[in-house]
Amino acid sequence: MRGAGGRGPDLELGEWLREQRRARGWAVWEMARQLREAGRGSGDSNVPRIEAIGRNIRRWEGGVGGVSERYRLYYCKALGIGAAEFGPARARRQVPAGVLSAAGRQWVAAVLGDVRDGLRDDAKQCQARAEQVAADPVRAALCRGQALGLALAAEHIDAAVSGTILA
Repeated sequence: MRGAGGRGPDLELGEWLREQRRARGWAVWEMARQLREAGRGSGDSNVPRIEAIGRNIRRWEGGVGGVSERYRLYYCKALGIGAAEFGPARARRQVPAGVLSAAGRQWVAAVLGDVRDGLRDDAKQCQARAEQVAADPVRAALCRGQALGLALAAEHIDAAVSGTILA
């Protein structure tokens, strides 16, 4: 959403996405092609057509609506970045130095590790479910999408633990 001044997180993210695309010399259609390839490379056989993705890119870059976890994952793959690098730097939250004691950091890392492992297990179950319901392409796509979202959430936890909490 946009804030009162019109510079909400969606607009900041949109500007960042546009900068990333332009830094690579890609037109909108090329970014759409890259996202489609990233999706297919992730096993998503129901990635929309390039034209539809291009409309979404224009929306996202214009600050209208947020980018789903599914497309955040595809952007990371297309741009060759990790989940912790996605988005404008000012939007990434960091834990200030000295806020947690060493014991506190270890405890938080252990809890987050358990959550991460649970998310990975759930992602595997969703992927297995997608294979079981392969005869129904809609249900299979939903299961694969959920699996991708869970895997991305686990990757975000890894990034948070290694990049902020344990640093």
